[in-house]
Amino acid sequence: MRIFVICFLLTGSLLAQLPKLQVEGSLQKSSLTIEEVHDNSQYICAAIEVYSKIPYLNFDAREGVIQVNNMKGGYLVYLSPNEQVLEIFHSDFEPLKIVFSDMGIRLAPMEVWRIEIIPEEDAISDSSIVRNTLPPPPPKVDEEVPQKGASKTWLYILGGVALAGGAGAYFLLGGSGGGGESDTPGISQPTFPGTP
Repeated sequence: MRIFVICFLLTGSLLAQLPKLQVEGSLQKSSLTIEEVHDNSQYICAAIEVYSKIPYLNFDAREGVIQVNNMKGGYLVYLSPNEQVLEIFHSDFEPLKIVFSDMGIRLAPMEVWRIEIIPEEDAISDSSIVRNTLPPPPPKVDEEVPQKGASKTWLYILGGVALAGGAGAYFLLGGSGGGGESDTPGISQPTFPGTP
């Protein structure tokens, strides 16, 4: 039983991967002048201007982030001049690891580099699982479908499957989709919002 639960949890976590962050363009040297900040070894720090439309970013580095200042549209992150890696975190995205040597950059005291962080464009792929039990509102009402106790009903076709609904429930009319038995031929059992 334990193995089944572990396999189930691992499968669920693999399917629910977070979207990724990415660096827009490349790191650019900035003309911004910064205050003199010292790291734990008393070396004068370098800084990275991180611009992003994503709020509440957090930062980490191998030798530690010395100081983070909020700026308009971003952050000013002070790092040791020996630092090689900057990691950027957000609760809604996978962490982004920026390795400076991979980008041809070596930090120096009082030097400032500028980067822009954006969500990866293909963060939402076709293979994403969407669990939405409520049908979207119909774009056009084709005809009225009589139902007991329903004041307003609608009918529309989704890829060869007719879907009718009203009064908080919807029904599958014809097409594929296993429903239970119903009093009306060709109509499956109602599916109520919030049920699988």
